[in-house]
Amino acid sequence: SATRPLISLQGDAAGRRPLICLVASRKRKVSAIINRSFCYPKIMAIWTNQRRASPNERENLRHLSKRLQTFFFLTMAAVASAASAVEHARCHMYRVEPIYGETGPIELPNCMYKVDSVYCEADTSGISRPEGSFCFQMQAGADAELVQRLEARQEQLLKKLESLHSVVQKTRESLSIGMEKGTPSTRQISASSVSALTQSSSSTAPGGAPPLDVVLGASPGRPPFSVWPLKRLLGERRRVLLSCHTHSSVSGLPQRIGDLGRLEAGGSGDSRSSYDLVLTLVWKQVERDCEMMVNPLLQVAISGEVNLIRYLGRLLDPSYESLGPVEATEVDHWLDQAHHGLLHGKNKERQAVLKALNAQLGNSPYVLGSSPSLADIALWSAVLQLDLLSGAPSNVKRWMKTLNKDPKLKLPESCLVPEAI
Repeated sequence: SATRPLISLQGDAAGRRPLICLVASRKRKVSAIINRSFCYPKIMAIWTNQRRASPNERENLRHLSKRLQTFFFLTMAAVASAASAVEHARCHMYRVEPIYGETGPIELPNCMYKVDSVYCEADTSGISRPEGSFCFQMQAGADAELVQRLEARQEQLLKKLESLHSVVQKTRESLSIGMEKGTPSTRQISASSVSALTQSSSSTAPGGAPPLDVVLGASPGRPPFSVWPLKRLLGERRRVLLSCHTHSSVSGLPQRIGDLGRLEAGGSGDSRSSYDLVLTLVWKQVERDCEMMVNPLLQVAISGEVNLIRYLGRLLDPSYESLGPVEATEVDHWLDQAHHGLLHGKNKERQAVLKALNAQLGNSPYVLGSSPSLADIALWSAVLQLDLLSGAPSNVKRWMKTLNKDPKLKLPESCLVPEAI
């Protein structure tokens, strides 16, 4: 019939690279055109109708059609395989075969730091250990030399520990740190320092105990003004040195900080060892609260100006804690008010503290009676730092003017607010 496929074999004009076409009907060509890479003689055979073909020609056409189909599918499979190989090579670039046998034996190095196990537990499970293990040799007593080497190594470690202990002992003696009964707490350190300073005389004799050195760190924006009145009060009984320094983290100092530093300039020129108490104030970038350090080896920094006042207040003679439990509790109460209510409080809390202070000053010229106390110094310093005097009640303003006229609390005018001058 006319619907069955026929074959057209056609060569070019030169007789090379013939075209093999699969013809579906008289007017349409379907499937693919396959170019052969070798030459055929020039052949032209076109059948437009199967009726014109003889039986032999039909049989030849069937065989040729099957061969062409087989060749076509083999060619397509080869193209697909080549494309898959290209894609595989693209996904596995720089692939290198292993340079050693993965399944072969691996020789471990045995030239450095090869140590057998030193843990020899009692064998109660009935499991036998290898004869070459360290535990077997120790139990059998066959490796006494190894035990001797271990003992020699332990002796060397003990000697190193002894040398380190001697170095620590010398350092402790040079710093006058007592550690015979264990490391004391910060409170024990403070108590011993206060006791030693209280019992010392106004001048240290040659070869006596070194001075108590207290290092303070404060921000130029929140200067602890209480340091200067406390230094003058402590100076009535003993020799006190106050020195100011600037840390590299601070680029410039305000005018009032420079004026405070000039108060301590031009000292006597004596060495630090000739003083009983040395206060070192370092201006640096810290938080709102100043920091105090007495012994950097055995304590952390103590934060808060009121805690500095408490510590230095225990060095006074008499100390504020020796005045009685009632007065000491009142001092601590107003110190907490200065810290939490003024320095760390918001506007509402500050106004509440100023109102309570105004009521307290309505009954006496000072916070706790007829003479200034540590409570007056703490509140006075907080008011100056925060510039709270402009909106303060009348009793507080009068109290501030009275304190600023006191020689022990006198500061440069640049440190005072206009209402307090």
